[in-house]
Amino acid sequence: MYHCGICKTVTKPRVPQGGKVVISYRPHRHPARAKANRRMRRDDKWIKPDDPGGEGLQISREVSVCPACFEGEMEPR
Repeated sequence: MYHCGICKTVTKPRVPQGGKVVISYRPHRHPARAKANRRMRRDDKWIKPDDPGGEGLQISREVSVCPACFEGEMEPR
């Protein structure tokens, strides 16, 4: 039993969770890292390329939803 994050109803026992729905995102910046990734080339020499970092979105809030609300959220709008 759990509370649906969208319709706020309590599900019946043994009803599986419909899934998780992302409610909000936040911007996130990853710093550059020098020689962060190590891998071997074909001639058995190690190379250490730099990780350039970057910017993107990170999930800040997600909720568990019932199967009915999950199907409603997955429909194209």
